[in-house]
Amino acid sequence: MSERVLYTILLIFLILYTPYWLYLPAILLGMMLFPLYWESIALCAFIDYYYGARDFAGTPLAFPFAIAAALLLLALVELKERMRLTL
Repeated sequence: MSERVLYTILLIFLILYTPYWLYLPAILLGMMLFPLYWESIALCAFIDYYYGARDFAGTPLAFPFAIAAALLLLALVELKERMRLTL
């Protein structure tokens, strides 16, 4: 299997069995290391669904972490081109 698939499986394990301060930086690291790591949006949507982030900071957003991950991924595309941090 490729590193990307193995890393995604590791992240699923981290989401299910570890606290948020371990898996959120790991998702961010995956966004920075892999080119267009779209799996991060799906993983953040899974976090929202699994932990039930319905009323996040008083906003009526259904999937706040998934929306934040999509925006962060789009911002990192330009930043990664300048920094050249892809595997």
